[in-house]
Amino acid sequence: MSRSGKLHKISWTEPMRSMAELWNFESLIDRSNYNLNDHGRPGQRDISESQIKKITDGIRTSERPYIGTLVVGMEYDIGFVKIEKGVEVMPGVFLVKITIYEGAPIIWSVDGQYRVMAVTRCCSSVKDAVEGDALSARRVIEESAVEPTLLLEGDHDILADLFITMASTKPISPSLIAVMDKSSTPNRLGQHVIRRATLFEGRATYLASAAHKELAKETGDAFEALYPAAAARSAASAVAGVGVRDRSSEIRDTHLDAIVQARTAVGSSGDEALALIGDEVVELLDLAHERMPGWREIAEGTISVTEFRQQYLHSAAAGLHVIANCIVAARIAKVPVPEVLDALVEIPWRRDALQTVAWARVHRSPTRSSSRDNRSCPSATT
Repeated sequence: MSRSGKLHKISWTEPMRSMAELWNFESLIDRSNYNLNDHGRPGQRDISESQIKKITDGIRTSERPYIGTLVVGMEYDIGFVKIEKGVEVMPGVFLVKITIYEGAPIIWSVDGQYRVMAVTRCCSSVKDAVEGDALSARRVIEESAVEPTLLLEGDHDILADLFITMASTKPISPSLIAVMDKSSTPNRLGQHVIRRATLFEGRATYLASAAHKELAKETGDAFEALYPAAAARSAASAVAGVGVRDRSSEIRDTHLDAIVQARTAVGSSGDEALALIGDEVVELLDLAHERMPGWREIAEGTISVTEFRQQYLHSAAAGLHVIANCIVAARIAKVPVPEVLDALVEIPWRRDALQTVAWARVHRSPTRSSSRDNRSCPSATT
């Protein structure tokens, strides 16, 4: 047992076969896809089967199947977790005996979910092998061990932050970071707006499409993929006052922090000021949702999100940012936002609205035959 600052942790060595049979997601460890609306679990990124297969194949074919430290986390509840200290082998590092009783808090996967799955699958595939490459792989696995580390931490936000810090083997999508990470002001504002704005309700994507659909099936919620959560986050920052001054995440952070600080100076705490700003952004985006072509039809239920994406230009994230920046420009210029939205409504937003090129049948001269004869091509006039 040792510590990382305030964090207590216990590390040990587990035979790989024991790891596969006991420390898996069907037995001792739990995982779930991150759910923005569920604060009762830390959540993980969605699973990529190709990544699991890649690691599984690597373990099975390697003579040195080292996969690094697997990290799990659990609340230290002294009613169910008993730790007996033994020898202090060096300052702050103890040999301990830990007993975890039935009914203890859930052990969550923090880092290494792909490797846990890969070890489980690989061991299962070769455990009864008696010949060939499978037997060789079985023997290597029986000679191998894994180093798990148990973090004695039950705060789900802290576990999520630790996951983001450690999960470098496969890049985390910007949209998943946007909804998981609470360390930056734009992320916290974005999470506030995504949860409350009707435009993003059941429509902001932060997992792969299949994982989102599975999550919606589990929770009974409706889901239609519209805008990435990262785009919703930056649009929220724009409406809050950042505007187009977001050419990098550092610039966006600086400007939004200054906006929140200015509001804090008039009496609110930082968190209160950010919540008030978030509510204002939600109100303005809800107003746009009711008025803008395409968005209005989604709100009314007369078209689906899929139809909207097929028919309207602002179904792209860039279109969302155009509208967000027009709203903040109105606020900066002291122009009533409803008037600006009325003007935006008059712009042709449908994809086919500006299609002015006529198509004609062109016949080449018999003296200039080619394989392109009699094919349709656009005319030279518009």
